Amino acid sequence: RTFHSIGLPSYLTTKMDKQFERPTLIQCSAVPKILLQKHNPNHEPLSDLIISDITGSGKTLSFVLPLIANTNNFSSHLQTVIVVPTRELSVQMHKVVSDLCTGGSKKRKANPVRVLRLAGSPGNDAAIETLIRERPHILIGTPQILSYVLCKEKSVDLSYMSHVVLDEVDQLLSLPGDRKACLDLIQYSGKASKNFLKSQKKAADESENDGSTEVERRQLVFVTATVTPEVENLAAAVMKNVHRCSSQDDREEWERRKSNFRFTQTDESNSNDSNSASNVPAHLKHHFLVCNNSTLVDFCDEAAKAIRALKQQKTRKQGGVGVLLF
Repeated sequence: RTFHSIGLPSYLTTKMDKQFERPTLIQCSAVPKILLQKHNPNHEPLSDLIISDITGSGKTLSFVLPLIANTNNFSSHLQTVIVVPTRELSVQMHKVVSDLCTGGSKKRKANPVRVLRLAGSPGNDAAIETLIRERPHILIGTPQILSYVLCKEKSVDLSYMSHVVLDEVDQLLSLPGDRKACLDLIQYSGKASKNFLKSQKKAADESENDGSTEVERRQLVFVTATVTPEVENLAAAVMKNVHRCSSQDDREEWERRKSNFRFTQTDESNSNDSNSASNVPAHLKHHFLVCNNSTLVDFCDEAAKAIRALKQQKTRKQGGVGVLLF
């Protein structure tokens, strides 16, 4: 499958094809389900989503790409909120989304999708001023600052919001303050969406075309590597028509791609369960580094020494050594 075949527009597929050979399985599963929120010619039922897969499977692009595709860049309204657990992750998310929103046709360049990251703590009036001034289409931030500016201060109209994404939702629910802020965002955005639906339906009933006005509702998306009982409980309480997206939704393609990987078990007790395995390409080797000192500076120094040692074992002439440091 290609990025074009899963429904993405050309300005996004052009970028993706330059960076990736093909979409990952989780992207093949999730992208079409999110695109249905705005591109649904067959009037298929809309679903709230739980996107769950292992780290490194491409979960971020599985929701970022269709969210950008769904965004009306000619609108002045906020349409998507992405909630992340830490400021560091909000910086990374902002860069990913912003980079994908650049370029495109002359019209798109003249009217780009506006992306804003809010930082700071609740009570930050500067964040409210920035939000009102920038008028973003996509807003990214940690739960408490987002809850403050959107729910408590009601700084912008949420009637046109079509997506609320909770990334790393298991972490977002781990702290009481963040959990309450997430619940406020879900409830308030849902209430705004319901009020907007009522006005749209009324307009459709009064129009001459007898109901041709497009009616949407806010889509709620949970993204996580681990579906904990807390995540399940929250989904049961706030989601409607829940659809679960995973790499194994297309079983035939999963089995085909699985043949290209070596599977390593993280838990010997599950050695007979291939579904619990981690996907590790056969040409990769794991090297574990244990540091005596837990400080970041010492860790980086030790890591640099290990990388230099690896490079000495295999020269670039022989193919080189790539190192991924977590």
